[in-house]
Amino acid sequence: MSKAYLPANSLLPEQHYDYVDTYEIYFRDPNNAVGTRDVCIAFFDAAPKWVQALLVLRNKLVSLIGLKTGAEGEDAHKSHEEFLANFKGETGEQIGLFKVYDHNENEMIIGEDDKHLDF
Repeated sequence: MSKAYLPANSLLPEQHYDYVDTYEIYFRDPNNAVGTRDVCIAFFDAAPKWVQALLVLRNKLVSLIGLKTGAEGEDAHKSHEEFLANFKGETGEQIGLFKVYDHNENEMIIGEDDKHLDF
């Protein structure tokens, strides 16, 4: 399987991961007001409420077998909206199940390593 095309200035070649599922999207932002944090939040906020409810159920079930469940500690008690409002997009920060591995003004690398799957 071949690697996906990556822009020359991408953060990904510096990392040692397999990025077959790399996607690129273009949109109009004439005032340059939309940043990587905004795009990341839009991605996680796009799911309908019933999908969010299924993820809550999923987290309860998989926690019984020791898999990661996303927000833990203080963040587990925050509402979805409060959690996203406080997300800064900094390296090392969590958003749901995902950890921010790296970021710059054009790109945010998110993923997670777990017992059954690294993504």
